[in-house]
Amino acid sequence: MAGARGDLIDLALFHDRAFDTALAVNIVGSMLTPVFVRSVRPAFVMAGGLVLAAIGFGVLAQIHAPSGLATLVAGSVLLSVGLAPLTTVSTDMIVAIAPAERAGAFVLVILAHDRRRVALELDFQNVNLAPT
Repeated sequence: MAGARGDLIDLALFHDRAFDTALAVNIVGSMLTPVFVRSVRPAFVMAGGLVLAAIGFGVLAQIHAPSGLATLVAGSVLLSVGLAPLTTVSTDMIVAIAPAERAGAFVLVILAHDRRRVALELDFQNVNLAPT
């Protein structure tokens, strides 16, 4: 989603309220993860995130025209908050085991994973809300 000048990120996205909301939800989910990891094992935090993401997918599967927008928003929030712990905890684990001389290669693996995750989220959120 490069800008017209070839920028890596189209800054006009930050003027879009839906984008800002989605970004805020993702940031909040990522910021809450370390709080949970302090008192709960990372594996359980990740499992809880997967359960929450599965619930989000279930909510998204229930979209139909009369409640389309509300269902889409609720499912997207659950999905985003549920997937945030996976990214945060797995990144911390990968960085912790990465040898200093290979840190760049490990970061590329993390970035590739994040791009696939975002593509998957966008693919599942590409729904038709028109009445059938």
